Amino acid sequence: VRALSRGIRVEPNPFQRTVNIIGGSKRNRVATGVYGATIAGGGQSIDSAVCCENIVEGSFSTICGGIANFASGWFATVAGGRDNAALGDYSFAAGYRARADHDNSFVWSSRYPGTHSERDGQFRVNAYGGVRFDVNDNAYVDILFRRGNVFVPDKVITTSTGAFLSAGGVWTNASDARAKEGYKEVDRDDLLRRLAAMPISTWYYKAEGPRIRRIGPTAQDFHAAFGLGDGTSIATVDADGVALAAIQGLYERMRNAEAKVRKLRVEYERRLAEKQETIDRLDRRLTRLERVLDRIMGKKSGER
Repeated sequence: VRALSRGIRVEPNPFQRTVNIIGGSKRNRVATGVYGATIAGGGQSIDSAVCCENIVEGSFSTICGGIANFASGWFATVAGGRDNAALGDYSFAAGYRARADHDNSFVWSSRYPGTHSERDGQFRVNAYGGVRFDVNDNAYVDILFRRGNVFVPDKVITTSTGAFLSAGGVWTNASDARAKEGYKEVDRDDLLRRLAAMPISTWYYKAEGPRIRRIGPTAQDFHAAFGLGDGTSIATVDADGVALAAIQGLYERMRNAEAKVRKLRVEYERRLAEKQETIDRLDRRLTRLERVLDRIMGKKSGER
């Protein structure tokens, strides 16, 4: 049954409760044997030489509109746009030249030459203007696509807090004083004692296997020693802060040790000078005694 040959068509199939609904261009079509499919619209030819129909070849799949879109997976969806394909079951494609080739994949493409999924369940986005996730009105994570000097060439991921991942692969934590409060002084001597007592070992992540070893404390030991973190992870800003405070503590100890050494050296040199003065005085006395002895011995020789 075709309700409108150039508007909306309803095509029956052996499963009468799951008819196919086809809207838009008369060239839009649903493959034979497919049921429960929907083409909401689109499919308009650009000119007489180019045919841009939308085609569904998977049951319960949907093309919302656009031109030259194709959905062959079961329960697949093309949201619209042009030259998109949802080939995997439960897949989703939208934009321009997006190909969701795998089951449960989600692909968005915004420019030529497009992009495609690489494995089942993948969420892949090709957005030349970057991707931004808003957490609430003030917080966000901005992921920027970089090619040459487009947009922000030195930052791949930025956040509303000021943290970012550089193009060179370096994660930089936010540390603006205006974003901090609740400052407390650090007892560096106490921190050094805690650091010295904290277990540090080499290990490997279960997900990486024994071939790749790491070194450091566990989050549990780190939290127990310093009260930082949540007991299951260690933030680099905390580890760096402990290391810097420890360096300051060691520097203070070194300065104190240097002051003690200088004091001991002054005392040593004073005592050495006193001893040298005593030696010189004794040497002078010995010289006088030797002269007296020589005179006495000379007189005795003359009497003989």
